[in-house]
Amino acid sequence: MKNNNLSNSFLENGYCILKNSIESKTISQIKKSILGSLKKIVEKKSNDIDLLFKYASKKYHQEDVQIFIHHELQLAGLKEMALKNEKIFNFTKKLLGPDLAYNEEGSIRGNFQKTNDNLYQKKLHQEMWSGAGLNELRIWFPITGGKNYSGLNIIPKSHLWGFIENRDREPYNIPEDIELRKKTLRLDIGDALFFHGLTLHETEPHNQNKTRFALTVGIRNFNHSFSGHQRLQNWRIYNYSTLSKIQKKLGNPMLSQYRTLNSTLSHKNKTKKGLKLYFR
Repeated sequence: MKNNNLSNSFLENGYCILKNSIESKTISQIKKSILGSLKKIVEKKSNDIDLLFKYASKKYHQEDVQIFIHHELQLAGLKEMALKNEKIFNFTKKLLGPDLAYNEEGSIRGNFQKTNDNLYQKKLHQEMWSGAGLNELRIWFPITGGKNYSGLNIIPKSHLWGFIENRDREPYNIPEDIELRKKTLRLDIGDALFFHGLTLHETEPHNQNKTRFALTVGIRNFNHSFSGHQRLQNWRIYNYSTLSKIQKKLGNPMLSQYRTLNSTLSHKNKTKKGLKLYFR
């Protein structure tokens, strides 16, 4: 489906699926990172992700294990790499514009068994309940789980219902036929789901033998005003528009000639070799 049709689908339904949008190389690197993280946690040499995740989740709180995996993914730059895959990058720019930042407090979601714990099998909710902004875009893509990955149920068009009243993490004043409105999304590894912060969705009960891992990320245009709790979270810019690049070169809000007129930055001494550092 072309980007224009996808953006129309997003507008009408509150979500859309971008097929084959993440390169297999990126997925492989993310899987390798997950495996390496689990090996660090359990101190075992096994290459069985399912076994290691179950073992780690018995030894420690499962959510703590998932937070550690996500931390390692982010340090390795793999979250940003996924967002910069061409199809995802271009479609994100179409929806939000080129001044892009992602939420460093996104997460890796993991499930290896059916559970009633709302932390791992979430009931119907809107991301805005947790403080996501109205201008924030959510991207969800599966990492493991096999073909026709089952991960989310979604309520099409619910983003146009506005902010839904809720109590004890459950919505009320919603249509009585809400169960009939649910749509189970089937994604293959490499697909990406884009959805609005007001779109009602829930975790589908786990019904597979394999562990399901998925990465979820909040994306925003850093020039848009905060409309939720985003100012209390950490955001990393990963793309600038041309105008933003010019503003950054000028170096100060008054846009004076401080950096740009017949001067170089003091550390740019051409007689010395530059030291290349990668700050994480």
